[in-house]
Amino acid sequence: MEILVAATLLARVVLAATFVTSGTAKLFDPAGTRKALHDLGAPAALAPPLSRVLPWIELAVALGLLVTATSWLASGVAAGLLAVFTAVIARNLIAGRRPDCRCFGQIGAGPIGRGTVARNVVLLAIAMVPVAAGPEVSGPDLVGGAAALLTHEPVGVTLGIALAIGLAIQSRFLGQLLAQNGRLLVRLEQLEERRGLQLDPTPGPPAVGLAIGAQAPSFSLVGLHGETLTLAALTAIGLPVGIVFMDPGCGPCNAMLPDLGRWQREHVGRLTLAVVSRGTPEANRAKAAEHGLRHVLLQKNREVADSYRAPATPSAVVVSPEGLIVTAVSEGAPAIGALIARSAGVDLAANAPHDHGAPATIGQPAPSLRLSDIEGRAFDPAKLRGRQSLVVFWDPACGFCAQLLAEIREWEGRADAAAPRLVVVSAGSAEANRDLGFRAPVLIDRSFALGHAFGATGTPSAVLIDASGNIASAVAAGGPAVMALATQRAGAQS
Repeated sequence: MEILVAATLLARVVLAATFVTSGTAKLFDPAGTRKALHDLGAPAALAPPLSRVLPWIELAVALGLLVTATSWLASGVAAGLLAVFTAVIARNLIAGRRPDCRCFGQIGAGPIGRGTVARNVVLLAIAMVPVAAGPEVSGPDLVGGAAALLTHEPVGVTLGIALAIGLAIQSRFLGQLLAQNGRLLVRLEQLEERRGLQLDPTPGPPAVGLAIGAQAPSFSLVGLHGETLTLAALTAIGLPVGIVFMDPGCGPCNAMLPDLGRWQREHVGRLTLAVVSRGTPEANRAKAAEHGLRHVLLQKNREVADSYRAPATPSAVVVSPEGLIVTAVSEGAPAIGALIARSAGVDLAANAPHDHGAPATIGQPAPSLRLSDIEGRAFDPAKLRGRQSLVVFWDPACGFCAQLLAEIREWEGRADAAAPRLVVVSAGSAEANRDLGFRAPVLIDRSFALGHAFGATGTPSAVLIDASGNIASAVAAGGPAVMALATQRAGAQS
């Protein structure tokens, strides 16, 4: 009986630690929680209230597990929640979808996978221990009489094991948190450099793309059929390698797929063209087969794109046979097409050091923003007169947009009257955009026609319009560039 009590107590402690960590993390990441629920299949109208209630339910379960009188009921609720979470994740994986899991807020953010299901199954098995044991074997109260419990040997051993497990879990979360803070510091340095407030007087690589002549970051990625391909294997052929960064949920990327397949066929023997995407093999395999794509490799999230400083999709860079960066990062289909055409059979040293597509013409009247908002109402562009406006081109399915969402919403919330007025032009549906939580008008441009009219070739990107309705800046592409444009004051553009 003592062994069963100890097992029940250990299960309660592990579950309580898991649910208090999960609930607390979700409280500090409401936008991410709301988006994760929507991406996992929650109805658009249900995701916002559920994102507010779920963290408190998890915290209540954690508290209930610590009190003997409620621990059996709390264990049942925990098992039910874990069963639902596991079923939802499994359904998405079967459908070929791998949205980011925010089970532990920003600390554990990342695409769902078999590991997510395995973790939940283990936790579900743990939750079933006190449920199966019954309320009469719930173990001692962990809230009251804690000091007396420590003198009971089985309880002391159990708590020691639970403490070791808790420390291991917390160490993992701390490591992830420190890594995340490191990425935030790098991003802050990039923003400071773009604003002319360089933290280190020693020149460094550009915020977008690596310095030409730098060693290209190596990678080893899995292909659509389980094969492994490395950068070294691609360059070993002796041809320059064009690396195109894509996302299966990115509208401009999908529109470029026919051209990408054609470029691969046209430049055989002159340029090796590899596609670095993300998501499951199933989500990418059908599109690759439809357009005859070869060398399609899958990164887990955006780790390879980040190592090449490619903040938007679609984007591309060319690497020499010696493994050196020989072009700047080009963003958008027109710029990528021009980059590939120049790189196939042309002296790479003659490539221009910067190519981001056709920039908007500064000083000319801006294209009309006559689109409908997420409620189906026609937007009147005259509302923008009299104040500088920041037009941000968006796609809810774009992974880089998701990374930028919290930062741009935070900027929107604290922007004063001297800051640009925000307008979001999105390629997504009204339902998907409604959950983003922008206060600003969100205009629907499914074909991305208005984005191309401004010279935007991917998402996220942005452009400034002055108080008279004229273009006041070149197109800024990628999260850091968008935020740098948002934070500069009227009249400060160069």
